[in-house]
Order: sequence, then C-alpha cells, then structure tokens
Amino acid sequence: MAKRKNAKSVKKGATKKGRRGVNRGGRPSALSLLPIADLEAALAAKNRQLSALRAERTQVVGRLAAIDREIARLAGVRTGKPGRKPGPAPKAKAKAVKGGRRAARGPRAGNTLGNKLHEILSAAGKPMRLLDVLEAVRKSDYPTKSKYLRSQVSQTLSRDKRFRKVRRGVYRTA
Repeated sequence: MAKRKNAKSVKKGATKKGRRGVNRGGRPSALSLLPIADLEAALAAKNRQLSALRAERTQVVGRLAAIDREIARLAGVRTGKPGRKPGPAPKAKAKAVKGGRRAARGPRAGNTLGNKLHEILSAAGKPMRLLDVLEAVRKSDYPTKSKYLRSQVSQTLSRDKRFRKVRRGVYRTA
C-alpha cells in the first residue's frame, strides 16, 4: 500500500525555519532581503504619515461641521439632536392631571367611552353581556366611526376600575 502524504506536509529536508522569507516560487521575498533597521525606519515613517493624516482629518471634520451650522443658520433651519429631522419646534406637552392622565379637550371633553359605558351599566342596574353593552353604545349618542368598537368596549370594560367582570363576557358596575 502506498503512503499518502498530508497536503500540508513540508518538502523533505526543509524546515519551517529554512523556508522563512521564501515566496511560492522558491525565491526570497524583497522584504526578507532588507536589514531590520531599514524595516523599522520604514514602519516609523508610515506611522508618522498616518498620525498626520488623522490630525488633518479631525481638522477637516471640525471645519465641515462649522460650515454645516452656518448653512443651517442662513437657511433658517432649526438644528436639533443628531438623527432628528430639522423642522418646527415641538408643541408644548399638556400638563399632567391628578391620576397621571391629561385633561380632555375638544368637543368630546368628558364624553369618553368609559363614561358612556358607566352610564349604560348604571342605568341597566344589572349585569349585561358585552354584545348588549355594545348595542346600547351604538344606539346612544356616543360619537364614533371606529371599525373596532367591540374591541374598544371590551378593553375598556376589562381595564377600567369602575367595572367588574361577573363571568365571561358579562360585566357590571363596581
């Protein structure tokens, strides 16, 4: 049986030390012929060039930022935090009201779904099924164009502390 040689095996008689600086053609590389002092001098020169270029880049980036600020000032664009699109100043937030919720504004002030549900369940005086409550909301004067009114009613009944769940799909006032 013939011996199989490993693909990574080194030529017979050659050692790793003896092959240092030799390229694939068997000829020594140009760098292996240079003295170490010359290589160190070349490396030091490259490092000096690299440092000078980095310093120049920092100066150019600073000048570019100043030019961008000047352009924005002349164009009347408000500069903000990085990543934000320039535009008008944000609106003032509504003041927090007791309980952490903001005060209701506009034509529906006080006419919330929770208030309407409380009014309907209180008037009934007994527990009501979700579908009956939904039907009563639709018949009432509650203004809505929502496609998902059933989900909104269900969520309001389950999350609002004014209502208690009697059993599945049946609610009463607390």
